[in-house]
Order: sequence, then C-alpha cells, then structure tokens
Amino acid sequence: MAGVLARRLKADKTSKMTEVDVRCVEIAGLCHNLGHGPLSHTYQEFMTEQGKDWKHEEQSVRILRHLIEANNLYDKLRRFRIDDKEVHVICQLIDVKNTKKEELIPPHKFYLKQIVNNNINGVDVQKWDYVARDARMLGITSAFEVDRVLNFVKACTVTRNEERRKEICFRDKVAGDLNHLFLTRRRLHYAAYHHRVATAISIM
Repeated sequence: MAGVLARRLKADKTSKMTEVDVRCVEIAGLCHNLGHGPLSHTYQEFMTEQGKDWKHEEQSVRILRHLIEANNLYDKLRRFRIDDKEVHVICQLIDVKNTKKEELIPPHKFYLKQIVNNNINGVDVQKWDYVARDARMLGITSAFEVDRVLNFVKACTVTRNEERRKEICFRDKVAGDLNHLFLTRRRLHYAAYHHRVATAISIM
C-alpha cells in the first residue's frame, strides 16, 4: 500500500519523487511495526506502567538497524541505491515524531513522512491497511474505498507555521470517503479494540 501511494505521487512530476524515495517508503511500510512487543499495544502500556519511556516506533528503528548490521545487508541494499543516508531516511519515515535526530527530508519532500505514519492528520497507509483488514475479518461493512481516494491525491505546497513545504492533499470530492475511514475506525474501536473482553484480556 505504501508503494502504491508513493508511485501514485511519483507519477506527478511536480512531486520530484525518485525511484529511491519509493523504495525507502516501501521498506518503511514493511518494517514500521517491527517494534511492537508481544500483545502489541498492550505491551506498550505495560512498559509505560513500568516507568519505561518505550515507543514501538523507536524499537522498530532499532530492530531494523540491527537486522541490517547483523545480516550484512548493506551490499544488497546498495544494489538498489540505498546506503547509510537512505537507511537514515527510512528510519525517519518510521519514527516521524522523533525530533532528536538529524533531519534529512527536505521541506519539498515532507509528504514522504505522511505516507506510512502521518502525524499531521492521521490519514496514512497504515490506517488504510488495518481498517480494511480488521473490518473484513470482523464482518464490518466499510464504505471507505482506497482506489477512489488514490485517484484524487497529490503533493501540494502548503504554508504551515510560516514554513512552506509539500504535504499530501486530497481533492474535496473525496472528503466523504476519508470521513468513512475514520467512521469505520471508530466502529472498530467499539466492536473490537475496546470491547470489554479485549480490555479484560489486556488487564490480565
């Protein structure tokens, strides 16, 4: 899904996205949840209760870097023009909230940080993926259609806090479709994520 959206944005020449950018986004999409502990978010809450500043995005970055080093993957990655700098970019795409790291993604490519983990408005492929999957597995009907939204997406220049940068934007005609995404997510929270049985198991 991350690759599909990236290639859709790349098709518009004004995005200035490269094939290497697309590969970085695909790897970030593939690896962004590596850091989830056992029982997923429940484990993160458990670690917080233990007084640990534990975030699964940071753990995903640590695990990805370990996998690359331990398995000597740099030679294989370089065949796809991915070197140290690109691995750093991948890590920034996974852990977008970490402001302590050196920023390598320029403002005219800020939209790259919104594909996998969008902390601006929450519309990202991670949400598209789990909402569609969980709704299907639970038999919940969703009116959200990814293909329709993909037809009306573009990287546009916006001014935010006096900074000009390119962000992912959608045509007004798919506002209702995006609303369905969040409505389905809300139903999933009531039906499954915060169901009394799921909460009881999390407490145990």
